[in-house]
Amino acid sequence: MKILQVISSLGNGGAEKFVVELSNELSKNHDVKVCSFKKIEEWMIFPKKLNKNIEVYDFKKKSGISFKTFIKLFKFLVYEKPDIVHFHLDATVKYILPFILISRNIKFVYTIHSDLNDEKLKLFNRLYKIRFITKKIKLICISDVILKSFIKQYPNLKFYLIENGIACLTRSNNYLDAEKEINRLKINEETKVFISIGRIDENKNQYLQLKTFELLQSENCILLVLGNDPSKENSLLRNLISIKSSNVFFMGMKQNVADYLELSDIFLITSFNEGLPIVALEALSLGKPIITTKAGGMQDVVSHAVNGFICCSFNKEDLMEQAKQCLKMNEEKLLEIKENNIIKFKNHYGIESATKKYLQLYFA
Repeated sequence: MKILQVISSLGNGGAEKFVVELSNELSKNHDVKVCSFKKIEEWMIFPKKLNKNIEVYDFKKKSGISFKTFIKLFKFLVYEKPDIVHFHLDATVKYILPFILISRNIKFVYTIHSDLNDEKLKLFNRLYKIRFITKKIKLICISDVILKSFIKQYPNLKFYLIENGIACLTRSNNYLDAEKEINRLKINEETKVFISIGRIDENKNQYLQLKTFELLQSENCILLVLGNDPSKENSLLRNLISIKSSNVFFMGMKQNVADYLELSDIFLITSFNEGLPIVALEALSLGKPIITTKAGGMQDVVSHAVNGFICCSFNKEDLMEQAKQCLKMNEEKLLEIKENNIIKFKNHYGIESATKKYLQLYFA
């Protein structure tokens, strides 16, 4: 089977990582190609992780609507004749639509990597009005909570549930360097390390993390924020750095994120909206307690006081209380949470399981 994975960019986001790991798994038995609309650049981590038997194409698209991208995609589809076009993220939809109308022998699959509240889904709302097109696409939601919200909002469409999956994490050759770096930031050997991973933007709500850790300065804990490179221009990042307390450290982008996650004690996510974050599944696979807001698929990942803690609001006092609950846990409770998380990961979120479900959908 010839499978084409299409995404707007192969930058360092969760959906991008999922596309790479799904493609790697599919390529074991199928002919897989990956198409990125935007240029693949040296700083991007995930393109380097694609299996060597996967051909990668980038259309070098710049911002805004690009007629050249339509032409390039048309030529590509005519020449390659894929059996499946599996596209991801809202930015790809408008370019795929014309081919759904004219292609008879291609199956189209669209994974919606967001929850219903994501403003980026405005295009999907317009697409819904053209139902004869939408019904030709197999629409995938990535968590049960998100699936139910889409079914309620769009009762005339059929949605499928396939939870995101990831490959097992491995330590990098730089693990010991990461360990030394974190140890230098700790107050002492007993310091608990919270970690937040993701791009620096308004939706990820790092502001709430900073205001909460202002309240936690008397506690023996620190927060590591991995994301945008502090050396690059980002006004929000500059503002956050200027107001952070001494127990918060902006670490920039890291090639070896898994090392930092393994070396931390508690994973923190404070987003307003989410799909099913890949990094949360990584934390799950390592058995880390997770503190999260009620953002999209995170409600499926975390069961309160079972494998983490859920904040019912975006209030710094609420987040502080959940952090203190984590800090109070004894070794027995920490071990229980670790076991619960690892079991949940193995049962639901392995890349092998996700790939099997996608193949069943491709062949259906």
